[in-house]
Amino acid sequence: MKDLKKETAETVVYVGPNIGHELQRFRVFKNGIPTTLTPTLEEKPTLKGLFIDVDQLPQAVRDLRDPNSTISTLCKQITD
Repeated sequence: MKDLKKETAETVVYVGPNIGHELQRFRVFKNGIPTTLTPTLEEKPTLKGLFIDVDQLPQAVRDLRDPNSTISTLCKQITD
């Protein structure tokens, strides 16, 4: 997996299920996904799809309520 260090300079929000203390639903990460999460993302690459641009948060919240949405499907894959 390529180095995730400052992959994006954007502020991103994690919208997936809580995983330990590092990943809590709706946690905001300034300056992109931190490199400290690289091992977790390598173990569960599906998680990367659950980091979204902060501007997309309202739509993501709506999508989480729809069991057929992409975000809901990714969340199910992680929790199963």
